[in-house]
Amino acid sequence: MALIPGKIKVFCALGFAANAGLSLSVLFNPAFPQEPLAHWLEVSLIPLSLIVLPLYLLGYLVWGNTLLLLSTLLNLFVWVSSEKVISLSPLWGSLGVAVLGYFYWRRFENQAHFAQEALEELLAEGRGLVKRSSNFVTERQVLSRKMRRYSLLKEATDAFSSELELRGVSQGVVEWTQKIFGKEGSVLLYLLDPVKESLALYASRLPEGGPTIKEKRGDICDAWLMKERRALMISDLNKDYRFTGAKFFGRRPGFRSLVSAPLMVEDQFLGILRINHPEKEYFTQDDLRVLDIMGDLAAVAVQNANLYARTEELAITDGLTGLYVVRHLMERLEEELARAKRHGGDVSVVLCDLDHFKNYNDRYGHVAGDLLLQRVAQVLRECVRPGDVLARYGGEEFVVVLSGQVKEARRLAERIRARMEETVLDIRGQQTGITLSAGVGSFPQEAYSRDELLRVADKRLYKAKSAGRNQVCSE
Repeated sequence: MALIPGKIKVFCALGFAANAGLSLSVLFNPAFPQEPLAHWLEVSLIPLSLIVLPLYLLGYLVWGNTLLLLSTLLNLFVWVSSEKVISLSPLWGSLGVAVLGYFYWRRFENQAHFAQEALEELLAEGRGLVKRSSNFVTERQVLSRKMRRYSLLKEATDAFSSELELRGVSQGVVEWTQKIFGKEGSVLLYLLDPVKESLALYASRLPEGGPTIKEKRGDICDAWLMKERRALMISDLNKDYRFTGAKFFGRRPGFRSLVSAPLMVEDQFLGILRINHPEKEYFTQDDLRVLDIMGDLAAVAVQNANLYARTEELAITDGLTGLYVVRHLMERLEEELARAKRHGGDVSVVLCDLDHFKNYNDRYGHVAGDLLLQRVAQVLRECVRPGDVLARYGGEEFVVVLSGQVKEARRLAERIRARMEETVLDIRGQQTGITLSAGVGSFPQEAYSRDELLRVADKRLYKAKSAGRNQVCSE
């Protein structure tokens, strides 16, 4: 109210003066209604007072209620003590002032109330803006984290495409997974052994001081994922109904939450990519989605590495027997001789040839001959030691390279000869078999180079053939 301009106060004072003057004239001058001045006051001041008095009420609201009370009592006194009708005008003027003043007061009160509500709405809107701003900052941080993850996924894709060795791919998968997630957890990569049809831990990244991984072939969670073949997230192992009461090889598991994704190429299951953490509710659905994408990238990389290994294997192995081809045999023999020269060891060669193989082919056919060659390769694998080199040297000739002196090589050759003599192959209901002859040479006693060593073994093979076949010659 203190904001009411000073001009309004002046009008209020004039209205009070007109009202008070009219009331005093009626009170102290009984002949007032018949005088010309009274008529002028009646037609001029009374309407003027009725117009100005509302402004006077505003002055009352500013100054207090003293003037209004005085004016009202004065008009009331004039009306009671005089029978002049003119005296009603000041009274009704004052009453009009009071009524109009009340409505104006209510109007100002409503405006103040509306102003307060508007202020509260502005404050609420301001708080909403602050909250939305905070949410915007949070969403921006989340978006930034997602963009960083997807950028790292692209870099991981480029890195996988440049790596062809399975060991390098596996190590790269766990390293990039840990880099993308940036979480303090154990990253594990299990690959499927197609022969044993079981999982094997191929690569891992463990936090410092974290629990060791004892389940090298996976646990019940991995068995579930192998069966379902879809991504898995466990927020709290103790509350997950799928694994409640599950036994982890008689030990307490070293994790409370995990995310895991299968490595799938079309319908082929290749392995599992998994992250463990000791805290519950550590992972989010976004973590699971990103890991699932990483699993797809890893699956393609593993598949490419397997295909590369298979291509490389086909390049150095015989398509029929699966043994090394001559080119790779020569490379490996050179390596073994170089190692023996550096460290002073012995290297021996056993050269084997099937007896009368041409006759066998002519009698039973080339298909039967191929089956026989495959069976010979199987016998050789069963007889040699791990680390020995097996190769198909020609049509029906085979070579074994082993570390050891000529006596050890002769014992191996005799074992191979005896096994082949006992081997029976069923061809169209007929029991067939074949024998072989072998020649043995040794480095450094009998030869000092690769070609010389093979010539010594070949001469002794020819000697065994000339002596009647199905025998071993080492001298």
